[in-house]
Amino acid sequence: MVVWVATKKGARSLGVTRDDRSGNDNETEILRLRPQDDGGGDDNKGGGAGVGLIERQKQEKEANKRAILGLLETQGPLINNHVEQMLGIPESTVTRYFEELEHEGLVRQVGKTGPGVYYEKI
Repeated sequence: MVVWVATKKGARSLGVTRDDRSGNDNETEILRLRPQDDGGGDDNKGGGAGVGLIERQKQEKEANKRAILGLLETQGPLINNHVEQMLGIPESTVTRYFEELEHEGLVRQVGKTGPGVYYEKI
């Protein structure tokens, strides 16, 4: 499977190929990390035809967390800086997402603090 990541600077391949679970080789999966503006405005009052700001932020957050899990699956253990560079999101946000994924029981932090800390999928 080739994993594509959409960032503010455009889409790029992570260059990872493997068989997916269904047995299809080289299936392409696109992870949309920066949803396009749906024209629904920036409010979350529910009266517009589009999705409000809060809902879009929630969707983006979940997409980013799914992308991190996908990277852990295809790349193996990761450090914050690598995720920051690959997904184009701030390091503080990456740290928060890893903490949430750890709390959800999906990842494990190895190491306490400093440059030796990395995360692996459980």
